[in-house]
Amino acid sequence: MNSERKIDALEKQWIYAILPENKPGYKSIRDKIKNAFVLRRQPLSDDPVQDSYKLILAPESCTVNNTADTYATTPISTGKIKYENMEVYLAVSSFEDDVFEIEISKDQSNDSPGKLLNVETFAKWEPGMKAPFDNSEVREIEAVKNKYTLAIAPALKRIWLYEYATGINYLIPLSNFFNELTRSKNIQSPEIVGNPNYLFTNLNKFEDADFIRGLYFYNKYIRRLDIDLELKEKPKRKSLFSLFSLLKTKKR
Repeated sequence: MNSERKIDALEKQWIYAILPENKPGYKSIRDKIKNAFVLRRQPLSDDPVQDSYKLILAPESCTVNNTADTYATTPISTGKIKYENMEVYLAVSSFEDDVFEIEISKDQSNDSPGKLLNVETFAKWEPGMKAPFDNSEVREIEAVKNKYTLAIAPALKRIWLYEYATGINYLIPLSNFFNELTRSKNIQSPEIVGNPNYLFTNLNKFEDADFIRGLYFYNKYIRRLDIDLELKEKPKRKSLFSLFSLLKTKKR
């Protein structure tokens, strides 16, 4: 369904709730969405109880390719907004600088949400904090010093990348990341490769360097994250045989 219109006040309120204004990256997105138009509204389910739909937001008169879904980036924010009479779930992704995809799912049995009770979102997370939603433990890996921190919450079963300059938390799809992680570690066991949740139940079997390498290859081949990440190979240690051979060569 195509319907070029301004975002209605309630939709904008929901979107802003999971884009914290105190973080420059999210504030920039808020500013772009402020005057954006709804170019397309697409239902996501026929559930009579839950109203789920997707909005494509862009500047007025902007044209969006109908296959644009293929190029959507990793979600830059997800969240749950709890009201007295309703719960709203949202996910915000971007195609390019000024075009955004908003997925919204809400209870359609109440026209009036009532009083706002709580907002939970990954967007508020910063290094040193517990996981959003369940306040569980988070393993933090310094992917690039003072630039990027990879966060893994085993109880929540989520992975995300925190960017220091913008404050944005990029949510990383588990299956794609786990594929690159196991490939880079040369793990070939079908029982492991076919079970992405193995990562969360065996987190201590992976070193920080494994995750950095996995992230590098994930970003190299999937190209979902616009980040500056370099893989620094460890120098190979020479074997004793190689060292003795080198000494003999020098003596000659």
